[in-house]
Formats: sequence, structure tokens, C-alpha cells
Amino acid sequence: MSQLRKYVSDPSNVIESDEIQVKENLMVETLPLRIEGHE
Repeated sequence: MSQLRKYVSDPSNVIESDEIQVKENLMVETLPLRIEGHE
């Protein structure tokens, strides 16, 4: 039986965009992956 439940909308869960602060110098580092055990 699934543990997922239908979401019930709640206005208190809404995040105002004015409250979100994003740093200008954000960087994403992508690391190479290796596939092992390939047949």
C-alpha cells in the first residue's frame, strides 16, 4: 500500500519570493562518474 497521500493546499506553506535570497556567486560542481561492472 502506498504511503503517499494527496496534498491538501495550505496557504501557510507558500513562500513569498521576496523572502528568498540567492547568492550571486553560486557555483555548481559536476563530478565525472565512472561505470563499474559493465558487461
